Amino acid sequence: MKQSAKKLFSLALALAMTLTLFTASLTVNAEEKELGTVKVIVKNETFSTADSAPWEGVLIDGEVKLQNDSSMMSVVEQAMTDKKVSYSFNNYNYLATVNGLSEYAANGSGGWMMTLNDWFTNEGSDAYTAANGRLTDGDVITVMYSCSWGADVGSLWGNTDTKLKNIKLDGASFSWSEDFSPSKTDWTVTINPQNVDGKIGVIPEAYNKNYQVKTYLNKYTPEQPGTELKTLTRKLDVKKGDIIYIGVGNNNWETMNQKADETVYKLTVDYANMPGDVDCNGIVNINDATLLQKFIAKAEKLNAYQQKIADCNNDGRLTIADVTAIQKIIAKAA
Repeated sequence: MKQSAKKLFSLALALAMTLTLFTASLTVNAEEKELGTVKVIVKNETFSTADSAPWEGVLIDGEVKLQNDSSMMSVVEQAMTDKKVSYSFNNYNYLATVNGLSEYAANGSGGWMMTLNDWFTNEGSDAYTAANGRLTDGDVITVMYSCSWGADVGSLWGNTDTKLKNIKLDGASFSWSEDFSPSKTDWTVTINPQNVDGKIGVIPEAYNKNYQVKTYLNKYTPEQPGTELKTLTRKLDVKKGDIIYIGVGNNNWETMNQKADETVYKLTVDYANMPGDVDCNGIVNINDATLLQKFIAKAEKLNAYQQKIADCNNDGRLTIADVTAIQKIIAKAA
């Protein structure tokens, strides 16, 4: 009986140790899980050195790895520590100085402000953490100096305007009215001919950054958190006919201002007319020459638009001469 008891005790002890090691392994794996990165920008574009500011322009523009205990402020502190930038806090735990530029250096309305994905948050920076899912991979934190309580950097307290101020495009182009009036919200975005991979950068900027701006592809789902795209740090992989939705001030999203009617912009993707782009994917390559050869051999069909694009020598006919012309286009691009 004693031997049986000892065996049972040994087995129980071994099992307990195994479970402990297994739990410890899971904990380590959880701690080592990659959470991604956050981009941090620190800048002063409102108080010039000509007016006695110790520095101006962009001081920091880099990435910081997210940790389980990361918050907006801790990530900013890490970025400044990495770049050996000095900083301090005031009695309210807000940034007071950055690299020698203090909050009231410009005037009595001066100070440091912070946005998350180009939005002035309605809670303190410690409320946005990796642990609670409000700070995630691909986010952008911008610390900026204001000389007028935020009005000069886009924080407009008594304003309920939800229009866009600008859209920056990379790899595509479009024509837009100077004021992005909500009366015209449908646009066509044309992918540049030299854009070989079809990916485009889309960075929208709100007129009033107290309202959030979010971007979606082909389906506008503001009521579903996390379905928006992180376009401030990532390009969109698009094709002809795709629709990019940009919403400003949706009532499902937080704001420190009064709720307002949202504005939703719709950008339809198109390709520039490129001679030789027979398959209409925005790229002229060997696939276009092959497709035209198959059409000439009556092994494939082309619609009227494709036939027009394939007629590279503009003689009104599709022949092997057009295939040769496409091959010359490819050779020049290589």
